Amino acid sequence: MTSTTSSAAATFVATLLLIGERQSALAFSSPSAGQKHASAVNGDTSPSKLDSFAEFCLMRLGLDPSSSDDTSSSSPGASPTVYWVGTGELYEAYSGRLLAKFEGFDVGTGVLVDNDHSHVRQFSRKIFWFRDPMTNEIMTEYNGEKVRPIRYDYQVFDYLRPPPSPSDEVDVKTEFSCIGTKLPSILPSIVSGPREVPVLPITAETSGCNRLAFQCPVFIDVETPMGSYQAWENYDYTHDITYPDGQPSICVWARQGSNPPFVENGKGVMRSRAHRVDRYEDVPESIRELVEEKGGSYQLFRYPPKNMAEIEQLQEEEEKRRNLER
Repeated sequence: MTSTTSSAAATFVATLLLIGERQSALAFSSPSAGQKHASAVNGDTSPSKLDSFAEFCLMRLGLDPSSSDDTSSSSPGASPTVYWVGTGELYEAYSGRLLAKFEGFDVGTGVLVDNDHSHVRQFSRKIFWFRDPMTNEIMTEYNGEKVRPIRYDYQVFDYLRPPPSPSDEVDVKTEFSCIGTKLPSILPSIVSGPREVPVLPITAETSGCNRLAFQCPVFIDVETPMGSYQAWENYDYTHDITYPDGQPSICVWARQGSNPPFVENGKGVMRSRAHRVDRYEDVPESIRELVEEKGGSYQLFRYPPKNMAEIEQLQEEEEKRRNLER
């Protein structure tokens, strides 16, 4: 099922949460276009400000919205395409019995939507294959039922910079080395994707010298044609804004909910560890072999969606497939 939503109610709730959060938060301000965090990167002792919105978009998508150059080629961490490669496990709650392993990746890119560098759109897709916990072979069935990859041919999200606040003026040289200094949150919304789910602000804070942490919570309680769908997920990103070699940005993800055919009634627990790479060639060979399998339908996962026109074409193809299956 595909759906497109404005998420008006969710955005209203997110805004209320953000207002309350910002009243007590210490935060770094949003720099004007072209301003960089040079003092934090180069070790300069002069004051500097850090843009948590720009840093999140740069880490997650390879796009620096604070740059006057749309390609952001001069920014540390800039890349036209970003891959988040992950492995993980699926457990039965609450016994902890290991049901399956999984591996896969998310591939995405970002584009600026406005001229004031405060609105970024994410075009992405992701796929994860389940593997047998004993043999490590790709699973095609479980207890007589078919097992399919977790597959999203497209996802489109918008990220908005929050309104400026006087508390944004924080001296990086005295605060950036601290752990737990709150930064302005990022406001996400869903533009198009397989499911309509609520969204909450993406929180941000310092996590030590040159390190930032972002937390993306997802609480799902919606009705679908298949019945009630409930789940909880959380994405924890951490990264070094200097992007040192050999220390990629990482994401730890956890989820509790149903995962048929393995487990129903919300009694599945998934966890994964992912890291960022900027080239398809750096995706593990075990995953690339699945993507490039002859006769397979996974070739599109080598690249993110290009634009909304491609999304609409994919939606039309989905509708045709559904009609044929009826």
